[in-house]
Amino acid sequence: MSAFYDNNVTDVGRLLLGDVQMGASFVPTKIVIGKGYLPQGKTTRTMTDVADVVKELALNKATKNPDGDAIFGAIFSNADIQEAFYYRELGLYAKGVYYNQSGGVERETAEVLYSYGNAGENAELIPAYSTGSVVERQLDLLVYIGNDTEVKLEIETGLYVTIPVFNDTVERLEKDIEEVRYIVDSTTAKKYEWAMENGTLSLDEVGGDIKINIADKETLDAVKGKIDLIHTNTEGLSGKIGQTNDSGGGEAAGSVFAKLNKIIGDIAAHVKQWTAERAAKLDQLDTINENAQTASTKATELVEDVTELKAAVAQETTVEGISNKIGAEGDADKQPTLFGRLAQLKNVVVEKLAEVLTKVTGIDGKIGTSGDAVGSATLFGQIKTIVDTIAGKKYRYSDTVQHTESATYSTTNAESWGKAIVLYNFEAEYDGVIHVSAQFNIPSGNSGSFGALHCLCESSWQPRSAASGTMKSIEKCLNTPTGTTFSKYFSGKFSDNGEANVLYGGNFSKFVYYGTNDEIHSLIKCKKGDKVSIVADIYSASTTPGTVGNLKVMYDVK
Repeated sequence: MSAFYDNNVTDVGRLLLGDVQMGASFVPTKIVIGKGYLPQGKTTRTMTDVADVVKELALNKATKNPDGDAIFGAIFSNADIQEAFYYRELGLYAKGVYYNQSGGVERETAEVLYSYGNAGENAELIPAYSTGSVVERQLDLLVYIGNDTEVKLEIETGLYVTIPVFNDTVERLEKDIEEVRYIVDSTTAKKYEWAMENGTLSLDEVGGDIKINIADKETLDAVKGKIDLIHTNTEGLSGKIGQTNDSGGGEAAGSVFAKLNKIIGDIAAHVKQWTAERAAKLDQLDTINENAQTASTKATELVEDVTELKAAVAQETTVEGISNKIGAEGDADKQPTLFGRLAQLKNVVVEKLAEVLTKVTGIDGKIGTSGDAVGSATLFGQIKTIVDTIAGKKYRYSDTVQHTESATYSTTNAESWGKAIVLYNFEAEYDGVIHVSAQFNIPSGNSGSFGALHCLCESSWQPRSAASGTMKSIEKCLNTPTGTTFSKYFSGKFSDNGEANVLYGGNFSKFVYYGTNDEIHSLIKCKKGDKVSIVADIYSASTTPGTVGNLKVMYDVK
């Protein structure tokens, strides 16, 4: 039997657990066995698919343990195995399903390789069926899924189970039946079972002497008589009560519900009419109240005016007296005349105006002008300091990953000119140098295969001529969304007019010939506002596909 010492939940499996924590149900879909070795540069955690698939198995078992682990199983048979193979890979695929309140599927995640194990050199040789060696076994896979995870598994119709799985299921059913069979005292934990002797029903202690009589036959017959009497008295009661939607009830006619519905309808109509009439009365009251308040205010003002007028008439009996109250234009601010009061008001206004002028004196100097130097204490100087600080930021070469693109793209010799893909398009926020890398897997042993990583931007690349195919290729890449693919590789065949691509502007392209899992690094020298495009070429001269993916964009900002 293969020994899977290195068996782990994969990185994509851990992402699936994130969906489970957000409310999705964990749905295992299949177990896959394979014969491939662990690819170079890969671990059991970074695998996303079984390397060399031999057979997919339908699940027949799902058991959740209380410690957060679960056992998923399937039956393997070599009945359809035509060539012997080494049982080296074991993977569990699963997905997350979100269900709505009615139990229907709202949405689901993509199926991923949840757990993966590779036995390496400890793999078991499985013979072909034609050799006469029949192999049939239950494969059980222990994985972690979490304590609160809801597991849903639909067993395929007609799928048979092995004797160990059957026995395990029977044992669990027997335990469930045992729990239902007995009644357990929650205080003493003693078990009781039902018994009847000479018509007397009782609960007898299992393995003990306690017997609790429920009732003898005579008592039961008496109870039955009472129940029959109740049944006779209540017979037809349902028809008298009626249904909730009964109508046409009156004081002496109809079911109880019909009468209730009639009363409810009358009350509702009365309340509706009363509410409408009450609202109209309230509106009239509001209008009367407003008019009363206005009249009260006017009356108060009139009384005040009459009072003042009476006082004025009492004090001023002649035109000359009124003139004295007005006074003359030259009255001092201390005189109790109208002109004296105006003079007093003028003095106060002049005093306050002088105070305001004192406070705003020098405000122009604090604001400054647009020509003030950086760091000046004026408002313009401080603004220029902020602008200068922001404008001075630059991209700095670094290994700090700021952005990733994980999409994988592949090609074989079926595409005679290979393929190209725009891995990432963006606009530069600062001047400086950006560090990028991508993972290439080019079939080994064939010098005709190659991969290339191009970093293009408006200010760094200059074609041989403005009308060249290179210029058209660059413009097409710079103005194409991330993920766009082309049927020809960029490095020499991507131009529209067939002209050879000659690129200038620095060491911004990197090439690799055949090699497995080679990470190519390159740089982008760009200016703020540049359109930047990272383009990958890939060409395989063999039937084994070459692939590119796992783009990383790295930089610091100083």
